[in-house]
Amino acid sequence: MAEWTRQFSPTLVESSQAPQVPRSLHVLRLAPLPQGGFLLGWTGTPENGQPRRHPSPLAVELLPGQCARLTMNARHTNYSGQYYSETLYHLACGDRVGVNCFTQGMPGHDLDLKAYLF
Repeated sequence: MAEWTRQFSPTLVESSQAPQVPRSLHVLRLAPLPQGGFLLGWTGTPENGQPRRHPSPLAVELLPGQCARLTMNARHTNYSGQYYSETLYHLACGDRVGVNCFTQGMPGHDLDLKAYLF
């Protein structure tokens, strides 16, 4: 993608739907609400990286028709040195959310948990 050419046009390539919403995905946690939404939370830092983040299982209430983005980064060390990661979750709740809700602007909830790693 060459943003400087100003010819970027995002296109939906694939779409799928699970039979039910998973309750967890990596460090992300989803708890159903009685009115049809979800409570979003996390269990810590992805892949046991640094800095350690405290779990927050009930961070944001996502109601039908709303979108959210959760971003985390981390520093990891292994036998060959260290590397960095950034984990990004895009979440939409309900049937009335547009397929381009994340490419046409900011979501209703934007949780930026990135830390300064240098």
